[in-house]
Amino acid sequence: MSIIWVSQALRELDLVTNKGQSLELLLTLTLLTMPTIIMIILPIALFIACLSTLNKLQADSEWVVMAASTASPMQLAKPFLTLGAITALIVAVLSLQVSPNSQKQLRHYISSVRADLITNAVRPGQFITLDDGVTFHLHARAPNGTLSGIFLQDKRAIELVTSYFAEAGTILKNENGSFLIMSNGVLHRSSPDGKESQVTFERYAIDLSEIASEKNKVNYKPREFSTFELINHKITDETSRFLAGRFRAELHDRFIAPLYAFALPLVAFAFMGKVRTTRQNRLKVLLLAVCIVLGLRILGFAASGMAVRSNLGVFLGYGAPIFIIVLSLLSMLPDKLKFLPSTPQRKPSPSIKSPQIK
Repeated sequence: MSIIWVSQALRELDLVTNKGQSLELLLTLTLLTMPTIIMIILPIALFIACLSTLNKLQADSEWVVMAASTASPMQLAKPFLTLGAITALIVAVLSLQVSPNSQKQLRHYISSVRADLITNAVRPGQFITLDDGVTFHLHARAPNGTLSGIFLQDKRAIELVTSYFAEAGTILKNENGSFLIMSNGVLHRSSPDGKESQVTFERYAIDLSEIASEKNKVNYKPREFSTFELINHKITDETSRFLAGRFRAELHDRFIAPLYAFALPLVAFAFMGKVRTTRQNRLKVLLLAVCIVLGLRILGFAASGMAVRSNLGVFLGYGAPIFIIVLSLLSMLPDKLKFLPSTPQRKPSPSIKSPQIK
């Protein structure tokens, strides 16, 4: 879990190093990715825990004693069924409610940072294009936030090019917007007919909100919609029509995720719940259980990709975990389904009758 969290943090490290954001924002962004990560890892972690526990019980011969008692296989499987149900409930809450909300909030944060002109501007030594025709350059930025060596050029007006040169400046944010306050500078205007004008100023303010572009509008992806929005989503334009398959796949993935959370611990019990008398047999069954789970997850991801293009992927997505759950439950019923390798039974040795003494 820690390794995955670090990998997610490194993906957003650019917001701190290149865009001048705080460490607090980095932690916020990475924490918002955790519900999605937990939703994927939790069932696999439970499967590994169940597999390890059963293997330990087998190695210590405690499972043999429990199986030899009057307890039925279903009674022995009750803790695993309970854990699977609890995990499925947690995954359902994460999948249907928590994860979409966190993903939407994450996109909002990232889009706000990338659309923030101040954030993009404060990159010393580089020419930054704030908008079509607007270029900004900054020589240095002091720890207290003071800017030095400011250059701003506005070419959006065809009939006029405006350039600003200033020795220093600061960024001011208030309820009215964001402003660049420049001091000790020159304002230079030039027109296509060759006319130029120049004004020296001691203090000059520019409203940065006027430079903002409408292209910074946030466009949410299907995974960032709430479950209610996905269910009631209507195709209204070409973009929605193009993403219709992704909306369908995302909606069904959220309902399929809890099925895997319930299926994986049952797979662990189905393969390791049988009494094993030799270490070799346990190792073979252990590896087989791991391969089954890996194959099941790969099949699930493949079905999710297929669901974007056709309803066959949706059917396969539901069918795979349900099929495994049914097989696992049937394996708990004695002498009902023998799809697991069983320990070879020794033939009883013929009894030797003692001679009767007459």
